[in-house]
Amino acid sequence: MTIIRQWGITNATRGNMRRLMNEDTRILLRDEQNIPWHGLDFSNWEKWDSYMETTRKMYGHDKPSRRMRDKKTGKMVPAKNTIMYHQALSFLPDECDINGGKLSPEDCMRYTKEYAERYYPNQEIAFAVLMDSCEADGTSRYIAHLLINRSDLSSGKRLDEGNGTTAMHKRVNRIRQMDDEWGLRQVEKGKAVSKIHEKQPSKYWKSVS
Repeated sequence: MTIIRQWGITNATRGNMRRLMNEDTRILLRDEQNIPWHGLDFSNWEKWDSYMETTRKMYGHDKPSRRMRDKKTGKMVPAKNTIMYHQALSFLPDECDINGGKLSPEDCMRYTKEYAERYYPNQEIAFAVLMDSCEADGTSRYIAHLLINRSDLSSGKRLDEGNGTTAMHKRVNRIRQMDDEWGLRQVEKGKAVSKIHEKQPSKYWKSVS
């Protein structure tokens, strides 16, 4: 089964996302959704973050929507402002063509864009598909990254799918359904997710969150 993870991105971690999407040498493909240069070449690719920032400012989403009480001072202060979401779709190594599977990088991008169009049709999104290798066992896989701007272009509201476990299960069920439609392997109880790679990489996820 394709593994999905999500992190909330603030201005403090925004630079990490620019480095990931603009500079990572493992990136094989890039694309976008609802960003102003749609249909043009990617000579201005590195400006995706600036376009998203402009959109947030237009809707007032560049600032926190609520305040919270500081535990040390007791004063009300602006809450942390999540400006975008970083989702990563990690495809099963067995399904990738580099290991004899059927998914090419182009297939992974199509899957990712189909997922975005279905569940986030009104968001600005920057996509990147890269090839990652696990140091523990040397296996490789494709991973798709989505940087999803919080501003909904149709409603003018912030994207909010809820917190914690409920939202996580919602995303997992979406991916499970898409994997079924694409004919990809599902998780079976008591069995390893991957035949060639039983242990998920750990250092990688810490580096991109």
